[in-house]
Amino acid sequence: MDRFSQLPTLVLTNILGELQSDKDLFNLIRASPESFRIFVRYRQTVSNLRLNRFLELDLDGTMLQDALAIINFPRLDGASHLSPPVISDSVISDWSDNLNARSFTYPQHTDSLYSFFTQLVVFIEDYLAKSLDSFPARAFMTVPTIGRVIPSMQFKGQDTDIKPASFGKMPAHTRRRLLRAFVRYELRCKLFDAQHRAPLAQSDFYEDILRQLNETLTLTECEELHCVFQYYRSVYGAVLAQCGDDHWFSDRPLPKATPTERGGDEAQPKLTSTKDFGLLFPDNTYFDWAYYRSDTFLRDWEALPCLGLDLLSAILQSPRFNNTVALRIDWWLTCLLENWVLSLWTLQDPFVRDGKLCYCEYEFPDWRRRMRDQNKAQRNISSLIKVEQKLHEYSMQNVQSQIYRRWGWIFFTDAPDQQPSLPSAAYIFEQYASVNRMADIGLQMRRRRSQKWQDYWAGRSLEDPLKSTDSTIDRDHESDRDISAFRDVPRFFQAQRFTMRRREN
Repeated sequence: MDRFSQLPTLVLTNILGELQSDKDLFNLIRASPESFRIFVRYRQTVSNLRLNRFLELDLDGTMLQDALAIINFPRLDGASHLSPPVISDSVISDWSDNLNARSFTYPQHTDSLYSFFTQLVVFIEDYLAKSLDSFPARAFMTVPTIGRVIPSMQFKGQDTDIKPASFGKMPAHTRRRLLRAFVRYELRCKLFDAQHRAPLAQSDFYEDILRQLNETLTLTECEELHCVFQYYRSVYGAVLAQCGDDHWFSDRPLPKATPTERGGDEAQPKLTSTKDFGLLFPDNTYFDWAYYRSDTFLRDWEALPCLGLDLLSAILQSPRFNNTVALRIDWWLTCLLENWVLSLWTLQDPFVRDGKLCYCEYEFPDWRRRMRDQNKAQRNISSLIKVEQKLHEYSMQNVQSQIYRRWGWIFFTDAPDQQPSLPSAAYIFEQYASVNRMADIGLQMRRRRSQKWQDYWAGRSLEDPLKSTDSTIDRDHESDRDISAFRDVPRFFQAQRFTMRRREN
């Protein structure tokens, strides 16, 4: 019996309007025929009620204005793939004036706002589910399904056992912080994309806008942007992991009964050991796309998280992931970033050295070289040893920082009911020490990530991985190099579907 059929129409309509997650909404109307009937009949009313619930989280109106700024951001005119895209000076100037005055109006953008927030929640729920999973390193290898009625998380086209998270069940202040952070980051992505592809890229126009936006940020708000950047980066890493044909999606570990004390009397589940799953540190703790990127893929992939959800949504809607898709993305970046100065100033932060919101691990070798040269000049052997020790500490601190941000630690500080299992610094040092003594650790890590090796060790395959040949990619196939579709990517909150195929002439 459908219990919702006993409710008055107005009450049931309001119940549907309270649901801020598409997943929760469609689960309800799928289980309740009466809810489905009401939703179909009063769909616009339900949409308006849901939009109001989102806007109620915006206490000072800044999130709404940022969202409208994204919706109203001028599209790059890329009608001809032979000429660079254009944004007229007058159009972008008017947009900037409205942004500074916070004077965007939304009555004519109600439908766009509704789609904007509901699609944003799909990514937020994906972020929450992965962060709260008992094995986050495994969860972050999956990609969210975009465009499906009920989103899920998949690995190579197969649904996984990752427990979904509900945005609506989070406390109101947590929902506010999550939405605000994703909206702020997406606005910065718009500026970053235009900065590097529009004629004004030679000026500081977009960077000046960004600087003004960042002047009002608090330290906590900057850390929230750190976390969103790491999430975007993780999704692109998952795309890479699924493009390869030999990446192992490990089995879910069995829960451990042994607790470990963390933080006084509070007992937390013991973090998984490298021996339990075959993966070695840091793979058993932290999923990093760098380990799944071959020489084919450039460091320019680091710019992808700064291009926003339009491109990411388009890639996630690809019919399938394979090496050709990864190579096509790589060729797009090769052409599009050819004249870029790859400076991720989207991630500026007034609270850290050089204003960099994203701490760059590539700085470690330069720092080490400078310190070693300085100590050699002073002939101080003990200082040379301290340099290596300090470099190791910095590296481990950087790993811990990336893990915490990848799991969105800042968003759970005021949500005591749900907390990710964050590893302590002692655990990270212990795990590093456990693998540091292994011979040829790089080879061991690559083999343990390999599906072929896992099948061979488990007896599921008799084929020796050492004798198998890797599949090759036709790097000279011109259709894979076509980049015109990059400028045809729809906005992530638009209904139309985009596939990464070559556009016919």
